[in-house]
Amino acid sequence: LKYTLKYEDGKIKLIHEQIRECVMERYLTNEEIIKNYRNKIIDTLSVNISKFKESSKDEGRIEEYAYHLLKLGDKHTLEFILEEPIVKEYFNKYHKEFYNYILQELLN
Repeated sequence: LKYTLKYEDGKIKLIHEQIRECVMERYLTNEEIIKNYRNKIIDTLSVNISKFKESSKDEGRIEEYAYHLLKLGDKHTLEFILEEPIVKEYFNKYHKEFYNYILQELLN
């Protein structure tokens, strides 16, 4: 199975779409399960923003953390994280469109 995985931007990803779909069908069967996995991901990432300043391999964690907070509707934590200078710098440098999307969602 390790040949179907790749490590990119601080994340482990499935490289084959069919395997990704099978995993989703098998393990992500309802919203409560998905919510639990998102919470586990957030707990695992548990952002200490200062750690991202020097390690580019962890920069992708900022985006992933923000994404899961957004999907869980945790606007309070998301707003707090977005105020961090390192987060603003990351999004402006790499993912400005996603940052703008998050800001738009926070207004809704």
